[in-house]
Amino acid sequence: MGVNLPSEVYYYTTADTFMKIIRNRTFRFCSITSMNDFTDGQYYFTTIIEWAKRHNKEKVLELFEYHQNNRDDDDLVMCLTELDDDAAQWERYAAKGQGVSLCLRSEELNKKFRSFSSGCIGLHKVFYIGKNPADWIEENEPAILSYLDMIENGQSLDPIHFKDKKELALNLQKKGVSFKHSSFKSEAEYRLHMELNLLKKYRSARVYEDGYFCKDGLVTKYCDIWFTVEELSDIIHQVVLGPCSTQMESDILNFVNHEGFNWNAEKIRKSKAPLREY
Repeated sequence: MGVNLPSEVYYYTTADTFMKIIRNRTFRFCSITSMNDFTDGQYYFTTIIEWAKRHNKEKVLELFEYHQNNRDDDDLVMCLTELDDDAAQWERYAAKGQGVSLCLRSEELNKKFRSFSSGCIGLHKVFYIGKNPADWIEENEPAILSYLDMIENGQSLDPIHFKDKKELALNLQKKGVSFKHSSFKSEAEYRLHMELNLLKKYRSARVYEDGYFCKDGLVTKYCDIWFTVEELSDIIHQVVLGPCSTQMESDILNFVNHEGFNWNAEKIRKSKAPLREY
């Protein structure tokens, strides 16, 4: 499902997280198991399981139920959107409109990650699966269904694509990161997806730091990617102050430049969303 990326994507967050991004010069990726959609990363598997149940595919059902219940936590994401100055995003992700939105240049993001991650990190559009998962997969994934039929019939998979059924399941687990339940469709999400196990294999620890922290009351895995001042300045087109924020644009500019950046006033703007403060 190849798609053209928008020229800019947006990261809605709190003022505190924004300060950490600037001060530490990092973007934080978090485990997909900690997202507000508790089916995140699993819903694509759910479509396969529902299809297998509908058609009595016992071998497929056994394989995918096992992998759904035994997935690793090395799929980390940073969630973005194509929606600029969106009231729902402000309310849900940016302290009810008191936080900030970072306007990020998509091509600069991809350039940074292509330069050092060997394909371990990529920017992807999120697709939304309808309310009837089995119908959705029959309509949209005929090639995948042909492989599932081969598994059910005990046939060898095409070695050019997958050497065995375990490799197919793991591949679809990674693919599932780009699919969510249709109730989140209005978020128009894009996400940066990291395969942490591959990043550790190919890259020096000097460009990242990983571990665990507490997010919204949950202990979850994270990985911080480090940037230079120049790289962050190229990636961040603008900082947008939330519609309910009382922060002065000049204060944000002074803070950023105090941290070693050399931005001008055009980098900072105020939201125009008419969001009422409660």
